[in-house]
Amino acid sequence: MMFAACGGDDDGDDGSSGGTDGGGSVIDAAAGFDGAVAAGCDEYCASIMTSCTGALTQYYDLEECLASCALFPPGEPGTESGDSLACRVTHAALAVDEPDPHCRHAGPSGGDVCGVPCDAYCDLVMAVCDLYPDDGACMETCAGFPESGMYSIRESRNDNVECRIFHATRATVDDGHCGTASAGSTTCSQ
Repeated sequence: MMFAACGGDDDGDDGSSGGTDGGGSVIDAAAGFDGAVAAGCDEYCASIMTSCTGALTQYYDLEECLASCALFPPGEPGTESGDSLACRVTHAALAVDEPDPHCRHAGPSGGDVCGVPCDAYCDLVMAVCDLYPDDGACMETCAGFPESGMYSIRESRNDNVECRIFHATRATVDDGHCGTASAGSTTCSQ
């Protein structure tokens, strides 16, 4: 499933390079993870891509879901809260029967259940973009972003953390979105 919600990205070079292979796609994010995490991502993405659609869509496409998933802290299976893949897997399964609110909990923002939006934002941008010197600087900057409280891929052009999370997830497969995910993004300030 593809969506054209984001329009164009910020123009110009922001100096970020991200972890790419030079062709604009992120090097296999799961390469350093064990098979359990990869299997968890397969389960997670299959569930969230099927259950969370329309206004509750959490990822642009399956490739982006898999690449983003590999960057979340693994966590303990069955966990129902905290910034982890395990929590997101739990809520993706719950979203089969009750998409709202579980899609938001299972999605990249964590929906204030599987982490707070700044946790997710920094998990993603610190792994694929060269925007901040360390996690502390990322979290401090992110704390200044307004929040809409309702993440979906439709939050791609507003001045909030959700817009930046959208572009951070896009950056997992195309580092051209790193500038759009940044604090200075003109796309996420309209």
